[in-house]
Amino acid sequence: MGRKSIAHIRKPDILRHTYRLVAEEGLAGMSINKIARRMNVNPGIVMHYFKNKERLILALVDYMLERAEAFYELEFEKYEDPHQNFKYWADYYFQTYENPPAWQSVFWSCYALSFRNEKVKKRIQNMYKRFVEGTIKKLEYYEKQGLVEVDKKEEVATILVTLIEGFGYFRLTMGPHHPHFNEVLLFFKQKYLDVMNATICDRPHNQISSI
Repeated sequence: MGRKSIAHIRKPDILRHTYRLVAEEGLAGMSINKIARRMNVNPGIVMHYFKNKERLILALVDYMLERAEAFYELEFEKYEDPHQNFKYWADYYFQTYENPPAWQSVFWSCYALSFRNEKVKKRIQNMYKRFVEGTIKKLEYYEKQGLVEVDKKEEVATILVTLIEGFGYFRLTMGPHHPHFNEVLLFFKQKYLDVMNATICDRPHNQISSI
């Protein structure tokens, strides 16, 4: 009888430590040996599952996607009332503080590499494709609740993701102390609502846990 595989246990451990290392030091500071030291295992264990650094980075991008999707699914389920749910997300996407910083650090490290590595680029593209698909599902839900009115859902979902990412880039780059930060925030948030033919009342921002 063959030895039972423990890949389902070891792989997530390796990816969690890789994620934390890249969040702290970027891809430039990442190495198989550093990850192995963090885990207190032989580097050969890491190599056994991922063969080389490139394969580990590709798996890291997929891990980011899985982590983000699980996070957003749990957050989405926190608010049963559709009106509260809708207002919550409009506030979350367009808030003053970067949230979550660890995700941003890892994502942008991988994103920069995608300009030089076609495999990483395709993984990033797939990530955004999944984000659009998730947004379409939200639009369908909100439309059933009478909160939005959207005909071309894929087109609108793509625009929404672009608005969210565009504002996130501005916030990450310029910071909340930029003299026109609030004006930019309100502009993007209003466009976000306009493209769905929706309106919501302002309310205090909520902070939620990190990915």
